[in-house]
Amino acid sequence: MTTGERMRARRKELGFSADYVAEKLNVNRSTVFRYEGGDIDKLPIDILEPLSEILQTTPAYLMGWDSNAESISPAITKHEQIMLDKYRKLDDIGRYTVDTTLEAQYKRCTEPKIDLIAAHSDDYSEEQQELMLQDLEELEKLHKKRTNQ
Repeated sequence: MTTGERMRARRKELGFSADYVAEKLNVNRSTVFRYEGGDIDKLPIDILEPLSEILQTTPAYLMGWDSNAESISPAITKHEQIMLDKYRKLDDIGRYTVDTTLEAQYKRCTEPKIDLIAAHSDDYSEEQQELMLQDLEELEKLHKKRTNQ
């Protein structure tokens, strides 16, 4: 298999379009097709490293020196890469917002669940209602503390 064939196979394996790879490399899509088709025999060194990162593999694999296409880091999906690219373009406020939202959603999905119940005054004693109000106030305090309000 040639360098271009490995490049094309890996790109398709990851579900990336030639346009996507071209955009990431800052080249025309025709250049990507020329690399893949073997019209350009040798990949420039300044293209090889970023290309291997985009294709989530190593330069050694693309060059044919290593048969393992997988990079050391776990592969991420195309959607995850798009989201990561967007995240990297955010300012500090945007990153903080994403980080806190992600952390809250991660906790929601991984920590033990608390079942919410609709409380009606006729279903619970005054003491139970008071305990529920205290719990809600504690939750509000925790939320304000986490968001620094």
